[in-house]
Amino acid sequence: MKKNILFFLILFATTNAQTQSKTAGITVVEKYDPLYWLEGTFEHSRMENIPSDAEIAAKIDNAYAKGWRGVTYWGADRAGAKMNYYFKSPFLEKQNWAVFKRDGLSSIVKAAHKKGLKVMINIEGVNPYHWTENQWTPETIKAVAEDIAATGVDAVFEECFEVKADVFVSLARTLKSLNVT
Repeated sequence: MKKNILFFLILFATTNAQTQSKTAGITVVEKYDPLYWLEGTFEHSRMENIPSDAEIAAKIDNAYAKGWRGVTYWGADRAGAKMNYYFKSPFLEKQNWAVFKRDGLSSIVKAAHKKGLKVMINIEGVNPYHWTENQWTPETIKAVAEDIAATGVDAVFEECFEVKADVFVSLARTLKSLNVT
């Protein structure tokens, strides 16, 4: 009995990063296929200055070599009633509640797509649940979603926009209509 338990623990530990499916009572281990590298590659806090094209290419190459097929870029955060954003947005440029910090996204999208990697922008930092001073309406989020899509990103990671259902629906519909996941 102890051997079976030990074997199970070892099997579980070695397949933790893999998916499993059962066919006729037999467990088949399938290759794990990661997509987006979520942390550490392109966080705004680690990008005081916009990295050179060579530095960005090296980060993209590193992510690719580790098996990732996409990278995530932190796109916005909040500072009181203001929103800091780190991508091109003609709409946000005109808003007194939005502060442009720098565009670290354009060169990342270019380098990642050249290598065949996807890019996801993370905007969870400005969600209506955590940022009570937010200015999100269906119209403002639609305009920002259009600007985000224009950057060439493949996906948007959001969190807690659902607390303002009309804002979330506008965000989701706009991105979907522009072929952004």
